[in-house]
Amino acid sequence: ASIAHEVRNPLAAIGHAAALLGEDDNDAARRRLLKIIDENVARLNRMIEDILKLSRKANRDQVPLDLGALIADLLDELRDMQGIKPETIVLVGPQDVQVRFDPLHLREIILNLLTNALRYASGDVGSIRLQIMVSGAARIELHVQDDGPQITSAVRAHLFEPFYTTSSKGTGLGLYLARELCLNNGAMLNYEFRSEGDHASPSGRFVITFAAMDGTDQPSVLPD
Repeated sequence: ASIAHEVRNPLAAIGHAAALLGEDDNDAARRRLLKIIDENVARLNRMIEDILKLSRKANRDQVPLDLGALIADLLDELRDMQGIKPETIVLVGPQDVQVRFDPLHLREIILNLLTNALRYASGDVGSIRLQIMVSGAARIELHVQDDGPQITSAVRAHLFEPFYTTSSKGTGLGLYLARELCLNNGAMLNYEFRSEGDHASPSGRFVITFAAMDGTDQPSVLPD
């Protein structure tokens, strides 16, 4: 975290200098080089933000949360900020379920998973699906899946490793940070293949398994 703070100032100076150079430069080749500088400054800034989030993960404020309400609020915010069509992301399952989690941590985790999904999903109606599940084993889970290509076994082996990414614009810290925040709140984040029915083919999705509210095997459900 200390190194990240120290890097921020010179990085901001590089970005500002590149922006000033770009204002008066009409040469196409130089503008392409300035664009490369700008994109890499932005990528380093994202990496710094992720590192600082990791440094803050130990500071948690676990409270009982209405999971459905938190997700609905986050989806409204995401649609307003990014102009996503309301029907692109759907939320299904029982939404009157409570979990104990730091609200800022949980928003960060779900936002990270949705950002990944938006990168690969088709954008069609229901192309991203969030499902709240209370299983027979009395576990509360949140599934996040999209209709993009399935993650290969080779990528899955490194999916939650820090700095591992298949995207030229990624930092490789997002999923690592999401899992660390889950662990910090007594939960688990995995990528799993599940079948929706007896005859359905398994499909990949990220699964958050929440800790029990009261230390027992019973999930907590909000009263009617």
